[in-house]
Amino acid sequence: MTSQRVCYECEGVIEYCKEKFPELNWDRLINGDEGERLPPFIWRSRWDELAPRYGLPYSRKYLQNLDSMGIGIKQKCEELRRKRDNRKTRASDKE
Repeated sequence: MTSQRVCYECEGVIEYCKEKFPELNWDRLINGDEGERLPPFIWRSRWDELAPRYGLPYSRKYLQNLDSMGIGIKQKCEELRRKRDNRKTRASDKE
């Protein structure tokens, strides 16, 4: 089995966390002070290092399992990317 380097976009991580844990304020990870903001891209291999610092749920291995089942953050990021691409396509079609 080959190893895969998976990168999550910050927006995908936050959307996923909002869906799973709506009672928590995840906006601080985008709008917070410099030390509270997530980096724009998060490598899954660094998840266990970043999770305690930013209060992120789960472990890297658990996220890897969720992604392999098609219900993880990777799928949320792909969904957001498709929506962004569709909006760009529609905007360019109107011009």
